[in-house]
Amino acid sequence: MKSRSFWENRPLAWVGLALIVLLAIFLGANRTVASLSGKVEKAYTERTEAYGSVTEDLGKYADYASRLSSLAGDGGEELRKALSLFDEEKSSPFGVTHGIDPVHRAAAAVYQTLQTSGEEETAKKATLYFYEMDSTWMRLRNNASYARAAARYNAAVKGFPASLLTFGRKEAVTFD
Repeated sequence: MKSRSFWENRPLAWVGLALIVLLAIFLGANRTVASLSGKVEKAYTERTEAYGSVTEDLGKYADYASRLSSLAGDGGEELRKALSLFDEEKSSPFGVTHGIDPVHRAAAAVYQTLQTSGEEETAKKATLYFYEMDSTWMRLRNNASYARAAARYNAAVKGFPASLLTFGRKEAVTFD
């Protein structure tokens, strides 16, 4: 009996074709996610005409929150804890797990406490710092170039086939 060549063996050819298709899907999904990941990183760190960079705004936000916690003295401990977690995460759009919400909640509580403290100068400074935090938060939420890049990346990571093939990829933080 004469043996058939690889290309004449139909079952083996189908298996080979299936493997090639699976490899193409895997490589295509990873390439797409990697490309979108780069766009998210770029939008996170680069300044825009209207907004500045996300990293700059997060730094300003953390700075004003830190100033607010300093005004509170011992009463700002919860805010300092939230800030320490936030400071560790804010350098990358993919590293944020606790997010900005715990910082904002703690800052709002400190702000309320300082407003009722009876110290007029402290209350004025607290108002300024909290106002600056809020305006920075609004800039973050309205940064359209970053929001679009993060939404596209997150959709790709969650979508098929990338969700099956891009192991260990975290979603990009959004400021909704």
